[in-house]
Amino acid sequence: IDKVFRYYPLTDSWKELPPLRRPRSSHRAGLVNGTVFLMGGWDSSKGAPRSGEFIGPIDSYDTATLLSEETEWNIPRYRRAFD
Repeated sequence: IDKVFRYYPLTDSWKELPPLRRPRSSHRAGLVNGTVFLMGGWDSSKGAPRSGEFIGPIDSYDTATLLSEETEWNIPRYRRAFD
């Protein structure tokens, strides 16, 4: 999935934002100083759910500018899912 949504609790509504730079599933995300970092995961958008590709690069999504970029970092071991 490459879709991004922002939730507005005061109105209990969602707004779709610009997409991620690549689709991911089964990944982890963390927020640091207004930037969401996406780590690991799996891209199965090109085929069946079990024929995808592991994603090693860590991507960022800036919540102020709404830009998604690949960082200079890679996870040390490819992970499809996290415990």
